[in-house]
Amino acid sequence: QLSVIVDNGAPTIFSGTGVSTTGDMSLSVEPGAVLRLRNTGSKALTLRAVEFDAFRPIVFSRQPQHMQLYPRNSENKAIVEIAGVTQHSDISQVTLKMYRNKTEQASKLLNVSKGVPFAATFEIQAEPADYKFTYSTNMAAETILADSVVAGDVYVIAGQSNGAAAASGNPGVTNLYWRNFGCVQKTAAYNPADTTWGMSNSAGWGYGRQYYNGWSGYVMQRNLLQEQNMPTAILNIAIGGSSLNQNMPNEEDHEDLTTFYGEGLYRLRKAGLADAVKAIIWVQGESDQNGLYEDYALRFDKLYHAWKQDYPNVERIYLSQINVGCGTSQYASEMREMQRLFGETYDDITVITNIGITIRYDSCHYEDDGYDRLYTQFTRLIERDFYGKTFDRPLTSPAVQRVRWTDAGKSAIEIQFDQDMVWPGIMWGRDMKDYFYDQNEQPIPMASGKVDQTDKRLVILTLEQSAVRPTHLTYGPDNYVYSATRGMDTLYVDPWLRNTDGYAALTFNRYPIADHTVTAYEKVNNNFLRIENNELIVESASELDSIIVYTVLGRTAIHTTGNRCSISSLPAGVYSVRVCLRGGDGFSTKVAIKK
Repeated sequence: QLSVIVDNGAPTIFSGTGVSTTGDMSLSVEPGAVLRLRNTGSKALTLRAVEFDAFRPIVFSRQPQHMQLYPRNSENKAIVEIAGVTQHSDISQVTLKMYRNKTEQASKLLNVSKGVPFAATFEIQAEPADYKFTYSTNMAAETILADSVVAGDVYVIAGQSNGAAAASGNPGVTNLYWRNFGCVQKTAAYNPADTTWGMSNSAGWGYGRQYYNGWSGYVMQRNLLQEQNMPTAILNIAIGGSSLNQNMPNEEDHEDLTTFYGEGLYRLRKAGLADAVKAIIWVQGESDQNGLYEDYALRFDKLYHAWKQDYPNVERIYLSQINVGCGTSQYASEMREMQRLFGETYDDITVITNIGITIRYDSCHYEDDGYDRLYTQFTRLIERDFYGKTFDRPLTSPAVQRVRWTDAGKSAIEIQFDQDMVWPGIMWGRDMKDYFYDQNEQPIPMASGKVDQTDKRLVILTLEQSAVRPTHLTYGPDNYVYSATRGMDTLYVDPWLRNTDGYAALTFNRYPIADHTVTAYEKVNNNFLRIENNELIVESASELDSIIVYTVLGRTAIHTTGNRCSISSLPAGVYSVRVCLRGGDGFSTKVAIKK
């Protein structure tokens, strides 16, 4: 239907085969009909509100959209398809053109017939270049189909407020090669019509804010454009204050638009990007460190598998361990431990920590420099994993590899990290050695702490002679600790163990302390302990007394005698295993159980 409304009421005559009036100044125009309009009055005729539906000379079934980003392929290109059909018998030729930075690059002349579909494809490079597509016919001049089209890569940021990452003052920085699609709209059910392409905006999270990416997306898109010349579409679907449950999909309908997950999935599918997401950045956990923390690992595993189902080509997931603060939960350390262990449980997850990224910290959120440092670290990992970039410095947060006594007398504890470490000086009146805890989360009296100068991966903690020797070690406080300089409990900001590039180590909770003998630990790494057919099996020349399996919270899950035990009842996750030998000797290690 073609509706024409006459604005000034001047006399008119409408004619043409298949054209009829309805008495209210509306016209009915049959498909393929030609409309002729002659003004017989003395005044200019103004037509307003012209709606095209059935009567269009060309109907496109596939075409690029203005500002669209096409995912690049392995050849660093994207294929743009244009397909349609003419509904007009007089149209016999269609010309499709592609421009790069306003210069014509390709032209395709197609012979067409009414009702017969036609199609053509164009290749565009993944580069900071602006592509435009036009069409014309033997009866009509050149018309723009889409402008500012690019090819590039696709990433997703999800989680809560430190994923949304509002910048100071919400400056709203944009760039032609930073793309986004749709908006967050959770004041009511999501409006599916609100899905168009546009330039990403660095303004922080807010309902109804179109194309927002926060300072997090801004930093990543800025870095990837500067370092890799890569246009990107980053959809930031993080929602401030949201719990893990609020980020979960409706199991019966993943695209349920009343859920945060469904809204994000809808946007990505509508944009044609769901199958092209390369990595997900997950920044969440503060809202789950209280009563929700105990089954966090199980719920996260469901979310992980939903991602794998809905974004089938995701290769990496980057996850941040929460900082101290954002509440006074006594379980913050346990929450961080679960997050640390995700890096051991899942082969495609890399965990870094929010801890120590800046002192400009309000106990939950950061100033721009903190977000810049955190998301630059994420970007460097992406550059390493997807662009083959090499770095001369560590990219990850230092992670514990082993904790053991240095000698039979248990005079000192040795922590082995995967990177060279730096022991911090006293900061804010606090000494790092005072923030290590035993299995009951009580401070361990330490005489000193240092980094071994022969092997700088080793941190040595010498205990006070009177100290009770612990079985497990926790690194870092929950949230708030007493400040002697202020005479009150204050947020713990520093000091932290760091690598040589200044990145703080992942905290750990109730890590089992192994015996001083290196042989036992080395045998563990050489399949001294293995998992087969839902059984944990220990092979040892020494006589075994028992096997104890602990959860990440230090609770006993299995305690059995002999050299093997069934683990079929245990959910997927990382567990501490203590192997006790006859005579009191033994060793401890970590195992990952995958279901």
